[in-house]
Amino acid sequence: MPYIGRGIIFPFRLDSNGRIVITEDENLIVASIKSILSWPKYTKYFDMLFGSRIFDLTGEPNDRVLKSLVYEYTKEAISIYEPRVELLDCSLEYPTASTINLKLVYRIKASNIVSSINYPLYIS
Repeated sequence: MPYIGRGIIFPFRLDSNGRIVITEDENLIVASIKSILSWPKYTKYFDMLFGSRIFDLTGEPNDRVLKSLVYEYTKEAISIYEPRVELLDCSLEYPTASTINLKLVYRIKASNIVSSINYPLYIS
């Protein structure tokens, strides 16, 4: 498998010797995408532009405009802060009136592996 990086995933995991586990597989990318989407833009002290603007949509009506904005903000954040992947699709499901499930389909550029993750977004 092509090299996609090494890093620590939050929350930290410890190995049997009590050391923090260093990850080198696709889980590193999944954790990165979740971190990007979980962090509101303009709130990270050392990188104010890091994160996603999807938090700006909290409290907005659950309609087609919201769906379009969630898609655009997600695509924007991932394209800027996760250069190892190409976002192929972002579909939205509405399990409740106050929840949107984002299903992100992406391709890892180094290996051409296509994968997906689900990310819940609570809008109320």
